Amino acid sequence: MTEKRVWVFKEKKQDNKDEYYNLLIQNNYIPEFIPVLDYELCNIDILKDILSLGPNHEAITGLILTSQKSVHTLNKACGLLDVIPEPIRTQWAQLPVYIVGPQTEQLLARSSLFQKNSRWIQAPNAAQLVQPMIADISQHSAKKDGRLLFLAGDKRRDLIPQALDKANIPFRELQSYATCAHPDLLNRLRTLETQDDAHWAVYFSPSGLKFIKSSLPTSKLLLSSNKIKIAAIGPTTADYIKQLNLFVHVVAEKPDPQHLINAIVQFDGNCAS
Repeated sequence: MTEKRVWVFKEKKQDNKDEYYNLLIQNNYIPEFIPVLDYELCNIDILKDILSLGPNHEAITGLILTSQKSVHTLNKACGLLDVIPEPIRTQWAQLPVYIVGPQTEQLLARSSLFQKNSRWIQAPNAAQLVQPMIADISQHSAKKDGRLLFLAGDKRRDLIPQALDKANIPFRELQSYATCAHPDLLNRLRTLETQDDAHWAVYFSPSGLKFIKSSLPTSKLLLSSNKIKIAAIGPTTADYIKQLNLFVHVVAEKPDPQHLINAIVQFDGNCAS
């Protein structure tokens, strides 16, 4: 069976733990990973001041973290502090924390300032976090003069803020990171321009495509062509690709490696039969 090249527009995980890589190799594809997105930490000085004063001083009744990147910002701000008084450490250690993703929780648990307690609530995504978070806040609503601190990125969805507003739960949102183009993206795109076309290009987000478009507007990746088949991780990404007048050949039924690679394999199998 002829091996087929696949351009995967995301950063590859290290130590062969990348499931996209492993599944593509198992199915006789040759993946090439092109990192598209990077991020910059934001508002570190503001967060440093908040951490140094403690949640009681700022009337912070809980912390919302939806990304590991926000924890990186917390750790960066904490590292700029010389000494944190023990009473303030205790305040942060006792604070309720509402978390998206087990990896975000694990990273926070390794922090020098935060300690896991009974009111750390973790869910795999924002949609599944909303109800247990609101239920926990309602159960412990004796202190009504404070607000949650929501550390978010520039691409965050409206789901959590809208749910908090609907429940009349006050919060302060502080941007903790901003998405940007990977520093090597332009060079990688120029290299792809000199290569033969891949059989597939796999895209993971509208923001990633926007950075590709702004980095190299004349890229052959953005031109209608039957030579490169296109796969999208989900319908939102697929819709944006269609806005670029490109044809989307497959969309993963679920946004994970298994469903995406299955869609590619099935499409090629149907074409070959």
